[in-house]
Amino acid sequence: MICIMKKSEKLQTVVDARKRNDNTVKDVTPFPDQDQIRMDVSHAKYQSKIDSSDAYEQIWVAVEDV
Repeated sequence: MICIMKKSEKLQTVVDARKRNDNTVKDVTPFPDQDQIRMDVSHAKYQSKIDSSDAYEQIWVAVEDV
């Protein structure tokens, strides 16, 4: 990790992640079929909606429910 000077004379932190990227295993799982997902959800007994943008600790689970 190093800092470089931008044209605006502000510092910017940069990371050279090429070695890490070379070691990363590519995920070749295809995207699920959206039509099949909609069909499965339409026949589900329960449906819910979660705002994933702030998903951390959004749903609390009691220890006895696990």
